Amino acid sequence: MKHLRVWAPRVGRVALAVLAALVAAVIGYLVVALVVSVTAMSAPEEQSGFLAWILLAGVLWSAPVHGVMLTVQTVHYTLVPWGLTIGVAFLTYGAGAWWGRTSRVSNSIEYLVGIGAFAVTYAGLAAGVLLLTRSPEWTASLPRVALHTGLIALVAGGIGARRSSGLALHIRTHIPAWVMIVVRAVVVAIASLVGAGALLLIGWLIARFSDVLQVQTLVGGGFVGAVSLLLITLAFLPTLLLWAASYILGAGFSLGSDSLVSPFLAVTSPADVPLIPIIAAFPETAVPLAWLYPCITVASGLLTGYFIARRAAGEQTLMRLVIALLAATGAAFMMAALAWAASGSLGEMRLSFLGPLPEFAASLAWIGLVVGMVPTALLMRRPRRPTLRVAEPDILERVDGELWVPR
Repeated sequence: MKHLRVWAPRVGRVALAVLAALVAAVIGYLVVALVVSVTAMSAPEEQSGFLAWILLAGVLWSAPVHGVMLTVQTVHYTLVPWGLTIGVAFLTYGAGAWWGRTSRVSNSIEYLVGIGAFAVTYAGLAAGVLLLTRSPEWTASLPRVALHTGLIALVAGGIGARRSSGLALHIRTHIPAWVMIVVRAVVVAIASLVGAGALLLIGWLIARFSDVLQVQTLVGGGFVGAVSLLLITLAFLPTLLLWAASYILGAGFSLGSDSLVSPFLAVTSPADVPLIPIIAAFPETAVPLAWLYPCITVASGLLTGYFIARRAAGEQTLMRLVIALLAATGAAFMMAALAWAASGSLGEMRLSFLGPLPEFAASLAWIGLVVGMVPTALLMRRPRRPTLRVAEPDILERVDGELWVPR
């Protein structure tokens, strides 16, 4: 498919978009089916037949993988396996890129029609899979499945198609420069916080690797069980990274009712969490130097403020202050959205809520970023040196017999 080059008329372009959506859906379903099958082999007492696991893979692919609540009898599961969700987003991105490269889109109308057909086809396939595989025990909301899958295909596939086709939509040319600085500053702030969370999670694994191995031994299952737990961990790895970022902010995260993992609590109440080995790496008590964690948020603000100072060097002091405050506010809202996306339930009672509190995490993020960002953005201003301009012969004008440089 990568090297296929065809001239496609308008109907052919739509057909190629439908084909690309079909391929992305099939590959995504097969990946989820692989995870489910490996998990089934690691728990032989749960075997219900090959067909039952195939049907379960269809429900899981169409609903939780695309961020839709799954209902098992009367229990709701809302914690999204973002690793798989990001994976299907990359699949739709690649499918959209293939369509844009193959169909050779020449104008915006053809682009919008093709991406619309791509998104509608992908959403229709997901809804059809849910209708065929759901049961009274495993079910999800059909409208939400169609909406979520359609949005993922529309956004990810649309970006891929635009980049590969070379179609210029001229969107950024109408956006003011200071708005782009704010957007990029938000990205820098969030990336630095999540990166710090990744380093913290790695540190936890190194420090408590023996506890992780002990949980792995208790779970058992041999090689197949280890592979199953690895796949489950990778599916929830982005969620765990956001939990670690919330821990750095000081907000911590919940592992069930009456159980909060925080750097400022002396002892956290144990919870009946799933036996996933990486969870054993989470700290159970407050750390001695807990005040260092808010300093990491301030350091992220310093980095973002330095970015603003360099990109907005020509702006006035008041404008740079506005940019810094808008960037801090945008990063706080983004952190709230990420914390909300990384929280949910994995059952009833003690597992009815897992993850960080969005409002608390956003408030602490805003305070720490403002403390580090505003002074840096205002004080670190790169001096602008005057540049010498040399008059070229082609810009000289002759007026009354003399040469003048037009201004």
